[in-house]
Amino acid sequence: MSETEIKLKELEVKVQSLETRIEYLEKLNTSENDVHTIVDNHLNVKSVMTKRDVENLLNRQQLQIVKWSAGTGISVLAVMASIMRIFFM
Repeated sequence: MSETEIKLKELEVKVQSLETRIEYLEKLNTSENDVHTIVDNHLNVKSVMTKRDVENLLNRQQLQIVKWSAGTGISVLAVMASIMRIFFM
């Protein structure tokens, strides 16, 4: 076989390989809506927190901290008043 025939065979093999890859990729080609659906399903399965969920959790924690701070402050004032009452009255 001459060099040109060998190169021609190699090119034919490469073309055939590329055609099979193209066919495979065309089968895998999904539309934009399919991608959104796949991502939504994946996020729902993993139970990922959304921005709103994180904000709600932070607000609840901040409210709890404020309540505890107020309660601690009131109890400290009560203890101080009782100590003053014991020593000064």
